[in-house]
Amino acid sequence: MSSLEDMGKLLRLKEKKMSEGKDLIKYFCTLHQDKHGNLLFHDKSDNPKAWKKFIEYNRRDVEVELKIQHYLSQIPIPDFIWDEFYIDQRINDRGILIDTDYAVKALELDSNVKKELYPKLIELTNLDNPNSPA
Repeated sequence: MSSLEDMGKLLRLKEKKMSEGKDLIKYFCTLHQDKHGNLLFHDKSDNPKAWKKFIEYNRRDVEVELKIQHYLSQIPIPDFIWDEFYIDQRINDRGILIDTDYAVKALELDSNVKKELYPKLIELTNLDNPNSPA
């Protein structure tokens, strides 16, 4: 399943994910500039009505997640899935070594190649944005 909403539909839950959630998250969870140019998050004083809706949205998400968890807890999980889970957790706990110099150089190379090839791709594809999935 790709989303909580899809899972709720699949399980035919009465409680549905609130449709206005994305807008509320964008409003309260992304930075904006105030009139002085400072980067800030909106809070409840900026829009008390939307804040109340945001709280309701979060509460509903938790309720839906709990119902899904209850439903899924009744389905036995095969041992091989648990094995993968524990391996994944060990990897997360230990982390992985990354050659950051190499990663930075790879990003620079990617940027340079895109600068060179982008105009050619536009010409060849006749697309305004040849990077688009369309």
